[in-house]
Amino acid sequence: MVNNKKEMLEKAKKELEPKAKFWNQNSLFLLFAASFSIVATTGIDLFKLGMPAKYHFLGIFMFFIFGLVVCLISAKTIDDMTKNTNITLKTINGELKK
Repeated sequence: MVNNKKEMLEKAKKELEPKAKFWNQNSLFLLFAASFSIVATTGIDLFKLGMPAKYHFLGIFMFFIFGLVVCLISAKTIDDMTKNTNITLKTINGELKK
């Protein structure tokens, strides 16, 4: 029974390690960086823009809100997945050491 449990844990670990590596990679952070660049560039544009161009201002503001929402959603998703995979791997490693 103990041997079967270890085999199952090792199998789960082998399946989970590539997912953990994927979520820990810095290349995934590019989604967050791209959405943040939308927020930053439109934010800078908002401060440079004068009030006479009313519709241009509203367009930039809506683009800013869109970038902010995408930025927050992607950051939350990346953080949740990274935490979940790391906690699961720590638990599996702890059980295998017993």
